[in-house]
Amino acid sequence: MARTIVLGYDGSECSKAALEAAVANAQGSPDCRIVVVNGHVVFRIWGGKNFTGIRPPDPTDVEDLKRHAQANIQPLLDEASARIAAAGLAVETTVEWEHPATALLDVAKEYNADLIVVGTHGTDAMGRAIGRVLLGSTPTKLVHWSRIPVLVVPLPE
Repeated sequence: MARTIVLGYDGSECSKAALEAAVANAQGSPDCRIVVVNGHVVFRIWGGKNFTGIRPPDPTDVEDLKRHAQANIQPLLDEASARIAAAGLAVETTVEWEHPATALLDVAKEYNADLIVVGTHGTDAMGRAIGRVLLGSTPTKLVHWSRIPVLVVPLPE
């Protein structure tokens, strides 16, 4: 039976360590595939106010934001994909437009994954500030919500 590992990847040093851990974990299973996921929340643009004080974003603005984000995320996914392919493993990549934890859980369910691998924190300011002391929001949510094993990989020394 083929194994599937879902990897959270944002290009941070922790996600690079998680990538190496996922590859090492998959090396013993030649039929294993790694699905690289980048969960990304597109922030709303508020331009003008209605009687509630806010205006929902123009859908074209959101699509422009997604295109811009995709252009920045794709090189990261290509980087991870190249490393996994170089190890002789099957790889797929996806960008999900939601919180990374939700994205990872949804993709893991869709692929009937056996394992989720993430770093202790990502590229956000909170992760950089306290990442050596506390887990970031994504691994914390995964540890609490996932029905499958989650491997949280620390930043290498």
